[in-house]
Amino acid sequence: MKLFNWYLRWRHSHGFGVHSPFAFDFLCSELRPPGGYAYYGYDMLPRSDKYSPGLLRLVFRVILRLRPHSADTGSAGIDIRRTASLARPHIRFGEQHPELMIIATDTDCDTARCRIGNRHMPHLIILPPYTQAKTAFWQHALTQAVTGMSFGGKHSRALIFVADARLPRQDFDITF
Repeated sequence: MKLFNWYLRWRHSHGFGVHSPFAFDFLCSELRPPGGYAYYGYDMLPRSDKYSPGLLRLVFRVILRLRPHSADTGSAGIDIRRTASLARPHIRFGEQHPELMIIATDTDCDTARCRIGNRHMPHLIILPPYTQAKTAFWQHALTQAVTGMSFGGKHSRALIFVADARLPRQDFDITF
């Protein structure tokens, strides 16, 4: 059975069987872009001792796509905040109800848990390593969401939730 689950994750990770036009485009453009292509801002991204260049590029692409006006980077550090600022130069940090929350540590989970709910569900990016607290928060957030799509699994570079009222509620257990 595990072999079959791996096959389904691999299949969906490459876009096969993903019937939502948004999910397919998000998967193929932001999460698993074709090799050999680079976004125009990759050379401006910060060098980080904490995060891999691939993770910073992923966060950059996702923020470019979602276009949030406000973000809470929690304790992710200056590298993630600079990446967000490069993707959205006029992004605001420190608002009570941000459009995007980036979860880097277990303490960020506690803060975010207080801020999410049916009335306000922000976009989420949960950075590895996936601790028990982060996994529990991810499950909590998915149960709170009425609309929107989640992307990721335990072997993904990040767990991403796209909060959009126009999207049906769907989860994609994929690796990227």
